[in-house]
Order: sequence, then C-alpha cells, then structure tokens
Amino acid sequence: KNSIDNFNNKIDSVIESNREVIIKEIFSIVKEISVNSNINIVLNENQYFLVSDKYDISNEVLDILNTKNIELTKITIE
Repeated sequence: KNSIDNFNNKIDSVIESNREVIIKEIFSIVKEISVNSNINIVLNENQYFLVSDKYDISNEVLDILNTKNIELTKITIE
C-alpha cells in the first residue's frame, strides 16, 4: 500500500507540474493574441454569459499551442 501511495503521489506531482507548464504557455499565447488583435479582456468559459464566435479565440490558442514543442515531465517507474 505504501508503494502505491508513493506512486500515486508522484503521478499527482508530475500532473500538477505539467499542468503549470501548459497553463503558462496558454497564458503567453493568449497574451500575444490579445495584443496582436487589440483585445482588451479575455475570459474563460465560466466568466461570460454570451459571446459571439467572432470573439472566441479558443481554436486559435489551441492551434498555436499544438505547434509548440512543450517539454513535459515524464513519469519514471522504478
């Protein structure tokens, strides 16, 4: 049980670390898009009531994110 708990903790740690890396990259992309497109405010899906597809930059962010070579931490099994 102890080794399973240790392994689960390691997995959780790696997931959180990778999540932070990806979020930083997304933030950078959104900032670049907002500056280049003269967008003054960017909201996530939980922060708006109604928005036109014209202002949805999600796909653009994903397209750029997919072109990045992001180095994530890998889980090593000992």
